[in-house]
Amino acid sequence: MNLLLVLKVLLEECNTRRAAEILNLSQPAISRALGRLRENFNDELFVRSRYGLTPTAKAIELKVGLLPAIESLEHALSPQDSFSPNQLEGTITVAMNGFIANAYSATLCKQMLEQAPNVQLNVVSWDNQTSDKLLSGEIDAGVNYYPLELTKQLYQKKIANDRFVLLCRKNHPLAGKQLDSVAPQSVDIASLVIPDWNEKQAFAIRAFESVGLVGQIKFRSSYLHSIVEMVEQSDLVFPCSELLSHRLSNRLSTIEVPCTADIPTGDLAVVISRRLYRSPKYNWLREQVEASFKQTIK
Repeated sequence: MNLLLVLKVLLEECNTRRAAEILNLSQPAISRALGRLRENFNDELFVRSRYGLTPTAKAIELKVGLLPAIESLEHALSPQDSFSPNQLEGTITVAMNGFIANAYSATLCKQMLEQAPNVQLNVVSWDNQTSDKLLSGEIDAGVNYYPLELTKQLYQKKIANDRFVLLCRKNHPLAGKQLDSVAPQSVDIASLVIPDWNEKQAFAIRAFESVGLVGQIKFRSSYLHSIVEMVEQSDLVFPCSELLSHRLSNRLSTIEVPCTADIPTGDLAVVISRRLYRSPKYNWLREQVEASFKQTIK
């Protein structure tokens, strides 16, 4: 069972250091466990890459077939307190990156209020105080792009994949086309400001430079509706989360981004304090975050 728990975390994290942090083990202990798993399954299971560990076909097969069984067994062996979400009262606060919140918070709110009708859900911006507030309990859970540089006292789990796309007005010259195939030498950008994420660095500029173009930010705002209106009425393009772009697709068009572009990772993670990780309430909250993400993506 201990080996299977190591396998479960390695399949989720694809990184021995983070697996060691989550399981409160040393990296050598994780490596020894991986060695025994490889021997038991007669497969490498993971190969090293510049980004960590890449699962083999056998590991992916185990993830699909075995991971749900491991999670069910872990749940069954854990002491369970009596818990019913419809008896919850008070406030639940979730911090989110702005791109994620605009795309996803309404789905989370609807789902949570159906199960816990007596709570108030607060969705706040992820900022440089969020880690401390997660540790103190002032914020119950967080959702942001993964991996995050956080204290080991916070547990983060990858829950979904997102990516960044470019949006433009419906009759824009680049609408529906590949960015680097017919693009001009310079592209004017509208940027949604996300606190403590892109306030001081413009990811879009770096992405355009990586495909030989000059990107110039012409409009920045923390208000999504202002960004959308400007893009609809001009030749500005809007670098946007794909999850959020689906919410706007009936108003705007997409410009295809080359796979060679240097863009931030789109992996998403839920973050919860480790001291609350086994709490029935926080297990439920984590499950709601994951489930509503799957519903949003679907």
